[in-house]
Amino acid sequence: MRTWTPAELFERSEIVVVGKPTSVTATGETGKIQLGKNAETPVRFYSAKVQVIAAIKGEKVAKEITVKFSTVSSEKPQINGAMRFWLGEGQLFLLYLKKADEDIYVGVLDGDFDDGPASVLLPNSDTEQDADDQLPARAESEPE
Repeated sequence: MRTWTPAELFERSEIVVVGKPTSVTATGETGKIQLGKNAETPVRFYSAKVQVIAAIKGEKVAKEITVKFSTVSSEKPQINGAMRFWLGEGQLFLLYLKKADEDIYVGVLDGDFDDGPASVLLPNSDTEQDADDQLPARAESEPE
């Protein structure tokens, strides 16, 4: 696993923001990603509306942005699995992002084995929940 420094993440990013997801929803989309030398792993996609608290890098960053990310959907335990980008509703994050589409951002390391360093959970006195508790239930249309 490559260790990214904050300076490297900052340099690669189109925007860097401190933000708080106001909603996280399953899109119903699924796919597969290659995690290192392992076989392809199924993933589920999520969309998050993020309130931008502060824009650290980037010009004309909107007050609310949409961020798309995926989570491993395998029912098997992931021992020493990838560090995945994630967002939890109501939590405060430092986000290193790049544009995926006109109005959608993804983590700057999107597509890498370990894209987790692009979302940094910041101390937040409002809530203290585990990452697993932050993801919404599967969309009804998602296959098991």
